[in-house]
Amino acid sequence: MLYLDSTINTLMASYFFSYPGVVFRCLMSKFGSRFCVMTGGLIAAMGLGLSVFVEELYQLYLTYGLLTGKHNTFIISHYILI
Repeated sequence: MLYLDSTINTLMASYFFSYPGVVFRCLMSKFGSRFCVMTGGLIAAMGLGLSVFVEELYQLYLTYGLLTGKHNTFIISHYILI
């Protein structure tokens, strides 16, 4: 059972870390790297600012987890993909 849990965690981590890089690469080739990094930074800052006003845990998952986390990946993927 322990092996199955670690396999699922590894698969989830590889999905969440590699998928935004693929999306970012497509957006970067269409719009340019500067535009994508600036847009990712603005949306990440917006998610971080909105996370101050949350009252429920699911709202924190949406604002900090999805907005800030995924768009920080767009910023970091820029350095890896170039």
